[in-house]
Amino acid sequence: MAEVIRRKGTATNQRIGVVSFDTDAGATGRAYQNAGEEIRSKAYRIDAAAAEKAGTDAANAIETSKFKAFDADGNPVALKAPEGFGRIAREAYQKVVEQRFVDTMDTDIRLEAQRLRVKHDRNPLGFQNEMDAYLQTFSKTSDGRFKEYVNKIGNAVKESTYVGLLETQRNRSRKNNGEFIAKTNDESLNKIAVMANNGVDGTEDALAYAYQRAVATQSGVDSDILIDGATENYIDQSAGQIASSFVIGEASRQNLTQLERAELTNLISTFGASLPNVKSDKVKKIYQQTFYFNTDGTEEGVRKTTIQEMIKGSNRRTVMGELNAAFSDADNILAIERRNKAFDEELTRVSDQEREDKFIGTVFSAIDENTLYASQQSRSGFAEGGDLEQTAFNISRKIKQFNNRVDTEVIENSQYNTAEGQRDKTAHEKALILPFIKRAAATGDSANFIAALQTMSTSSDAYAQATLQQQEAIVLLDKYNLLDENTAGEFSAEINKSTSATVEQLKRENILLDLDKDARDLLVDYQNGKANVADIRKYFNNFDTVTKGMLGVAQIKEKLKQRFEVEDVQNTLNNLMASPTNNNSSFMKSLAYYIRTGKDGEFLKTQNKEIVDNLIKDLLDEQKFSIASRIEKEAVDKYGLEEKARKEAEFAQEIELFRLGQTTPAKASEVSQLILNEKGFNIANRDTWTEDNLRISALGMPENIVNSLKTFTNLGDAPNADNLLDFWGMMFQYRTPKGDVINTTERFFSDEENLKLRYALGSRVQGRTANAQEAMTETNKLFQEPTKTEADLRRAKLFASTSKDVKNVQDFLRHKSVLGRDYDLATSAELGAYTEFLIASNLPYEQIKAEIKQKFEQRYKEAQYVLDQSRPVGSKSRTRHALDAYLPPAEKEFFVNSVESQLSQFGFTLYDHVNERPIANITGEGAKIPVVLMPMFPQLVRPEDQTFMPMKLMFVDDLGTYELQEIIIHEGTEKQMTIAFQISDEMKNYIGSADSVGERLSAEELKKLFDQATTLLGGNRAKPVPLY
Repeated sequence: MAEVIRRKGTATNQRIGVVSFDTDAGATGRAYQNAGEEIRSKAYRIDAAAAEKAGTDAANAIETSKFKAFDADGNPVALKAPEGFGRIAREAYQKVVEQRFVDTMDTDIRLEAQRLRVKHDRNPLGFQNEMDAYLQTFSKTSDGRFKEYVNKIGNAVKESTYVGLLETQRNRSRKNNGEFIAKTNDESLNKIAVMANNGVDGTEDALAYAYQRAVATQSGVDSDILIDGATENYIDQSAGQIASSFVIGEASRQNLTQLERAELTNLISTFGASLPNVKSDKVKKIYQQTFYFNTDGTEEGVRKTTIQEMIKGSNRRTVMGELNAAFSDADNILAIERRNKAFDEELTRVSDQEREDKFIGTVFSAIDENTLYASQQSRSGFAEGGDLEQTAFNISRKIKQFNNRVDTEVIENSQYNTAEGQRDKTAHEKALILPFIKRAAATGDSANFIAALQTMSTSSDAYAQATLQQQEAIVLLDKYNLLDENTAGEFSAEINKSTSATVEQLKRENILLDLDKDARDLLVDYQNGKANVADIRKYFNNFDTVTKGMLGVAQIKEKLKQRFEVEDVQNTLNNLMASPTNNNSSFMKSLAYYIRTGKDGEFLKTQNKEIVDNLIKDLLDEQKFSIASRIEKEAVDKYGLEEKARKEAEFAQEIELFRLGQTTPAKASEVSQLILNEKGFNIANRDTWTEDNLRISALGMPENIVNSLKTFTNLGDAPNADNLLDFWGMMFQYRTPKGDVINTTERFFSDEENLKLRYALGSRVQGRTANAQEAMTETNKLFQEPTKTEADLRRAKLFASTSKDVKNVQDFLRHKSVLGRDYDLATSAELGAYTEFLIASNLPYEQIKAEIKQKFEQRYKEAQYVLDQSRPVGSKSRTRHALDAYLPPAEKEFFVNSVESQLSQFGFTLYDHVNERPIANITGEGAKIPVVLMPMFPQLVRPEDQTFMPMKLMFVDDLGTYELQEIIIHEGTEKQMTIAFQISDEMKNYIGSADSVGERLSAEELKKLFDQATTLLGGNRAKPVPLY
């Protein structure tokens, strides 16, 4: 039966009230009901927790891939709960699944964005397109809130990455363009110095050129590419350079005396204040010379200046430095040399002091090492059947090697003098010779041996009484200059010690030598992993056993232990150097320097520094030097591997750039030379002038052929001249596979050289001459350099025949019969020297004009999509920045397509403003806005460095009048920015096409040929292209 539980009484603190005594059945029923509800509630909570855990566990167990798959309703496949789950389990399951979906999508999208960012690091639009395609794969299959989330997070990641790429591209372009302007400005200072040194005309040309550079610099400042003040700084520099070069040149041409030079220098230093006191008229004329230069090719653009105006407080010191350097007398030159020498000596002294400290450490180490070597050699030589002559020779060789090192150090190290060197050489010699002498003395009467040594004569009585080994030792000591009668006495004390030498003493030395040899062998095994710590312990136990009772072996044992301690330290350091971040020559060199000197340890991370410091804190300097030397050797080896890898990468890049025609002329010639060597090209054998070989030559004229053709133009003769001239002609009018004719010689020859070669080839083709030598002889007569008087007369006649208003080369080029309205400062600078060359020739006047026009047409191509604002009004249809002037047809087509595809995404299209023809429709439905490309750097020379700013054309009337407006992407948002197209960036992915010069010449094929032709890193051009 059930146990009756009696209710205990309880006391409560409550208000007094009426107590119910109702005990009906209803109350009893309600009590049972309440108890049941409580039980069910507890059971429910237990079941709910279990259900929630089951749902969570099931959701966490789903494979990640199922979150990327969607069902027909657009929901993730993983969202559907397993069969049999109740409401709580399903809700828990879906809650975890949805969070995992969010996390998975977020991670995958960000990883893909990062991958594409690396892939398209120079092509933001390429990133955007591929990222859109990636996101669309989810967008097409998902729906509802899942699609909304994918779009939201995907677009956020895409846009932030895209903006970052745009910003990086803009910064890179700004940096490259800024560096190029600065570099070009630096180079221009040399050019204007040469110009100004040639007198008034040259100075005026220099001023015009410097003005154009200042305009280009200001464009960089206005575009925030250069800092404020860059233009003023360049103007100061260039003006000072022009003034000093003109003054120095005039002083030389007019043979100014030392007094006149002093007056001129004083004038400049006082900003002209001393002019009233100047006695020399020549000095006054130089200082007061007025220069006229043109800034824009018009009469309104003519400006004037003087030396006084060019020299300001900001550049006076530089100008004075140039003048003082040029005008200083011999005493001043010597003073400067003494000052520089003193400065250099102080730097050398500091460096040599560190070097001496290092060398002294190696001296002591070398003496110990070589003494042990001499002891081993002496024991072997005096043993039965030993070769005493070989022993003496080996010892003498060690001494010579050491002496050579010391002599070199004395010469190269100002802190290590001759006396110190002689001290170390003497100590070393005595240490190495002593074991040999002691062994010899022990073979007989040592006192008699001493007497024989002090005479070093084979006819002495002491020599006659010596043993055969002692006699041979005396002869060998003399033969190898190890000892003479004057130095023998220095060894007497040591030899006397060996008078009482016994077999036991020699046995002791032999034991120690054997132990040393065993230690060396064990160390090699330990280094190679064939021995361990137990083997080392066993060795030293044996050492203690065999040396028991011997005196003075503790120090020897300690040194042997140090060898293994050093090896343990080296192994730990090797592990440190093997880590990916440290496995480079720079880290190794820094580590070796830190171990050797204890200085400059900042390169080490805190943890690594603690490791290194603990390893070396108890090491002797000798041990540190030994470890540092080994690490330095590893650093040298590692540097060799790094250099090899770097050069191999450079070679691969050079081959690719060569194939694309984007290398410098010198590098193109070098690569072409190497490849044609390997392909067996021979200028004398036309059978080797295959299509592929000609195509390689079109990419880069082989340097030996370039040099031979230059010699041919100057001297009128060269081996195999007929073939050379014909070959040049094929390159001058090279026909691409598509049939286009291009001139591939311009990069490799000057205008004058190409002109001579063209005239010589014309003479041969027209049959005026029998061979190339005669043709070039005829040509050189035509272009024979005249005297100054003859040149001035020709110039005057040409100018007069053109117009009475023509006074100089600029006027001549500006005349309507020459360039007319196509003339500007750029054409004047480009064609001025060429024009002077033509004027000095014997060509008819009309032919001179024709040559100038032809050269202009070669350089200035139809502008098409390029709008060059630097060209004069009415002459913008041709520009030297036209795409045809920069790129061959196939490359141009690739560039245009690349730019157009990017512009079209923003509703723009390229517009040929010369022929009034857009690429895409600019009217009606789907019309795009026409865009032209404006060269940002008019003074650029290298095509790959040119950058074009797209500008939209906004037509203002039906007559074709338009305004240029800057293109702004994402205008009015935080992502707002302008865009630009640099040729090198756009051509990055160019791989060639059917009409490319490099077609059928794959990068792999060229690299294979290049590698076969190079026997050393850096290339071997010793093998020439045969010329005869």
